[in-house]
Amino acid sequence: MAAKPELTEEELQTKVSQLRDIFFNKYADAVKNEEYDPRDVQMVREDDNYLKAFVKWRAMEVAPDKVNEALRFRKEHNVNDFNPNDLPSSLRDDPAVYVKGTDKQGQPVLIFKVAKHKKGENIPSVKSWIAAEFDKHHKAGHKIVILFDFTGAGVTNMDLDLTKFLIGGIQQFPGLLAYILMFEMSMLLGAIWKVIKTWLTAEQLKYFYFVKKKDITQHIDESELEPHMLNK
Repeated sequence: MAAKPELTEEELQTKVSQLRDIFFNKYADAVKNEEYDPRDVQMVREDDNYLKAFVKWRAMEVAPDKVNEALRFRKEHNVNDFNPNDLPSSLRDDPAVYVKGTDKQGQPVLIFKVAKHKKGENIPSVKSWIAAEFDKHHKAGHKIVILFDFTGAGVTNMDLDLTKFLIGGIQQFPGLLAYILMFEMSMLLGAIWKVIKTWLTAEQLKYFYFVKKKDITQHIDESELEPHMLNK
């Protein structure tokens, strides 16, 4: 997940061409068998900016495989055809996962209110929304912050499937993640964190910050925080 040394534009373009060639040679059968969305295949053929993200953030020896994973992820979660109007009204009117405000660097913040989430409810729709949101910001060249808000949450609120999806899904969009904030995670949920840690590499763990009311403003201004997050 960490950025590699900066490449010149000429070096970057050369590696994009190499990545494109390797991908279409290695995964020719997958393309032929329509295992990807044809629109995504076209994107890989024509959109240098899309491939630049993989070149910048992935070693070349694994970049073609990561493109394969990303395209399968996009098809599985219907990224290209997502329509927010198709979401259940409960997800549109009072969602547990939503984007609101920015951090001190102007990066959008995706909030997951753990206590509001009902484990196992509308999961395919929630995942499709998250994937489409990731895609939107990735194409816009943004980095985003993921904020897990554990206020009032207990063990029964923890949905490890959705948590794993959030953490793993954002990796399908190289360079998109700024960092992850774990807000007011109680000692009671410490066992859950031990599970989450097993999914992560040492490098990925560097993106996590545990914060409380007294120090979340190191990352996000008070004016951008919800009332219950303020240290008052």
